Amino acid sequence: MTLSHFCPTASALIQYDGYDGYDRYDGYGADIVINPPGFPPSGEYVGLDARDALPPLLRRDLLMDWDAWWHLEERAVATLLHRGASADEAVAMLRAVVARLGHWRPGGQRLIDAVDDAFTESDTARATAPARALIERVLATVPDAYRERAAWTEHVDTPDPVTRRFLAAHAFANWQVHRQHGGLPAWLESIETARAFLSEGAGVQQADLVLRHLCE
Repeated sequence: MTLSHFCPTASALIQYDGYDGYDRYDGYGADIVINPPGFPPSGEYVGLDARDALPPLLRRDLLMDWDAWWHLEERAVATLLHRGASADEAVAMLRAVVARLGHWRPGGQRLIDAVDDAFTESDTARATAPARALIERVLATVPDAYRERAAWTEHVDTPDPVTRRFLAAHAFANWQVHRQHGGLPAWLESIETARAFLSEGAGVQQADLVLRHLCE
């Protein structure tokens, strides 16, 4: 399930200091242990479903398998929530992970084991595009009728814990990874783009208004 943090309930969820969906963190991720009032366990939630689709691309010429993808997704969320000295460092770790996995070839080590090895390292990689460039790419896809609504004038400072939760929400149930020619590079860029909106002062609600609702 993908939440839009333009929704006040979802926005409040990640900004609530007492909430962390990985309170029982075991190094790889854990079950969500808190249901906020807006999302009771008895509720019925309907969303897009990719279970009958092919798994994501590792790169343009190679599919992942579902187990490896789900494991990578889990490790990525745990990394964004808990690893590194800041959200930016955690994202830099993901860049290094994607770069390492880009060299994987079938016939030797299992991909799921390569995922574990990639996350075992703590090295980082620099961003390939400035934050403003990532934002401009998104804004260029917003229909003319909504361009004014996509802009923001007030700078919102987003605390690091909130940033981490916001990015984890973008890493999980990510649709960019399933798009044609998407794969891990597109998945990573979507996380970096979400970070770019926060670093440029958009705030979580404005960021998801643009990323989840206004852009094409």
